[in-house]
Amino acid sequence: MKRVVQNQEGKTPGVDKIIWKTPQQKMQAAQSLTRRGYKTQPLRRIYIPKKDGRLRPLSIPTMKCRAMQALHLLALEPIAEFKADKNSYGFRPKRSAADALGACHIDKGVFHQTELGTPQGGLASPTLLVLTLSGLEDTVLKAISKRKDKVHFSIYADDFIITSASKEVLEVKVKPLVESFLHQRGLAFTRENQDHAY
Repeated sequence: MKRVVQNQEGKTPGVDKIIWKTPQQKMQAAQSLTRRGYKTQPLRRIYIPKKDGRLRPLSIPTMKCRAMQALHLLALEPIAEFKADKNSYGFRPKRSAADALGACHIDKGVFHQTELGTPQGGLASPTLLVLTLSGLEDTVLKAISKRKDKVHFSIYADDFIITSASKEVLEVKVKPLVESFLHQRGLAFTRENQDHAY
């Protein structure tokens, strides 16, 4: 409950326009949380301006939905930690963007900035993303020769870098495996990512 009401989202109402402010409201809300009969409510959609003038969509759940997500997160996070790929760093305890950068083996030691990321949403969204991408590294490494093809991974949230000593290995072997993996989960490379794939 503390996690739900004390972050910035705790001051922003969902479609029901309800915010839990007083100790009485918080206690009543905590006592009302139950798995039986719970149904998610629609998300409130707002748009936040980016520096380049575009708008980034943000979905705001109701307070009750946030609290239910927090409860589900208590069960999901240990599973995500168990299943997550070795080189996955985003939205994971005791891992950071600096760890992801440290794992990169980029062409001639040059780091190429990644500017796209996961849209912010509910509390459980980051952990669900870790679960969704779990197995990507294993899928690719099982289908190629890691030592011969010199393939390395660094995954952070919905961004990932896969490097190899050979452009051909990336184009012919790795990319089709990644596309298939993403497709099975209802995902695909964005056009911008396609343009910067190599």
